[in-house]
Amino acid sequence: MPVLKFLSVAAAAIFFSDINSAYGADISPGGTIETPENQGSSNDNENESGSGSGGAEDDTATNKAVRAECWEQMNAARNRVGFAELTHEKRFKITQDDWPRSVSTLEDYLSTVCKGIKTNTAPEGLTPVAGTVAYAVQEGEQADCQAAVDYWKEALTNFNGEVPPPYEANAAPYDNTQNVSFISLFNPQANPTVDCAYFVCPAAKQKAKEKDGNTETDKSMNALICVTSPSALTNSQEPFT
Repeated sequence: MPVLKFLSVAAAAIFFSDINSAYGADISPGGTIETPENQGSSNDNENESGSGSGGAEDDTATNKAVRAECWEQMNAARNRVGFAELTHEKRFKITQDDWPRSVSTLEDYLSTVCKGIKTNTAPEGLTPVAGTVAYAVQEGEQADCQAAVDYWKEALTNFNGEVPPPYEANAAPYDNTQNVSFISLFNPQANPTVDCAYFVCPAAKQKAKEKDGNTETDKSMNALICVTSPSALTNSQEPFT
C-alpha cells in the first residue's frame, strides 16, 4: 500500500529520539534507548546489614513488571489500514524463570529499567531487544492497552500528511517518542512480532531519601513498553517504502 494512501486511510479511520530497541538482558552492548519526558530519581537504594538502629523499616520500593497482552488492540488498528497482524514473541525477561543461571537477578534488572524510565536515560549494562519501541507513560497498576494505542495513533497528525522521511537518529521527526511509537505500531516489516511489558516503578520511600540528606520527593512512574520486530527504522531509509 502506498504510504500516502496509508496515511489518508489512517486519518479517515480516526485514527520517532533514537529508539530502535527495548529493555533486554545483560549479555552484550548494542543499540540505544531513550524514554519519554519524565522526572524523578531511581529507587535502587540498598539496605545495609550490620550495625544500625534496631527495628529500621525497609527503605526500598518494589519494582514490578508484567507482560501486557496489547497485541489485540494493536492488531485492530493495523487491520483497519491493511497491515499484517503482529504475532506474539517473548522478548522481555520479566519473570524469575528468565534468570536461572545469570549473574544478574530479576530484581537487578527491574531496578535498572526503572532507573532508566525515571531519569530518561538508557539503562546501563542491558542488551537492547532488537526492534522498534512503542512507549506510553501511564498511571494505573495495570496497563491500559487501548489508551496507549490511541495515544500512538494520534502521532499521525505530527507528519502533516507527508511521508515520514528517511530515518536519522536524534533528528526530527524521530526525536519525538510518540512518532517512533506510531512507526512501531504500524511496523511494515514482513512477519512482524511484538512483545509488551508494563513496568511499575514506585517512588523510593521518603526515609531512604532522607538518609542521604536528600529531601527531594521521588515520583512513581509506570510505563507500557512494546517492541515490534524486525526493526521498522533503518538509517537513511524511509520506514514506509
